[in-house]
This record gives sequence, C-alpha cells and structure tokens, in this order.
Amino acid sequence: MYFMTKIKNRLRVQRFQSPEEAVDAFKNAVLDLPANEWNKCFKNWFEHIDVY
Repeated sequence: MYFMTKIKNRLRVQRFQSPEEAVDAFKNAVLDLPANEWNKCFKNWFEHIDVY
C-alpha cells in the first residue's frame, strides 16, 4: 500500500525510546495524511477490486 511506504520512510530517520513512542509516532503519521490522499487511495483500491 502506498501509505505504508510513505509512513515508513517518514519514520525511518527517527529513533524511539520505547515501543509506545514508536506507536504514537506511527499514529501521528497516519493522522497527518490529508483526507484527499486517503480518498484517492481507496478509490484506486475499489477500482482494482471491481476488475476482479
């Protein structure tokens, strides 16, 4: 999925002191994605599913 790569690259340069800190950073990265990016992703996903 496009977003996982985008989020992974964003978090890659960070170091975390605890697993909880890493989870919080992931949540923030997900919440920072604009709504239009989510809409575009799911629209493409649903179009792909309709092919099958």
